[in-house]
Amino acid sequence: GAADLGGWVLVHPDGDVYHFPAMRLHQTGQLSVHTSGGQDTVTDLFWGRDQAFWRSGHAVKLLDADGNIHATFELP
Repeated sequence: GAADLGGWVLVHPDGDVYHFPAMRLHQTGQLSVHTSGGQDTVTDLFWGRDQAFWRSGHAVKLLDADGNIHATFELP
């Protein structure tokens, strides 16, 4: 199976939101989201931030198009 990522978001603790482009991620697929700028590819997406904004204790949440939390990643 595959997940349709259209409408999914990553939410930073300061309220900044990354919106996934309309794409499908296969069950065995892998995807990296970089906070820097760059050109999106099928395996690498770029948030477009011009400076680092992650600190220890920050937690980013992954939400689907309906606003349901699927994962929370906390920096050590």
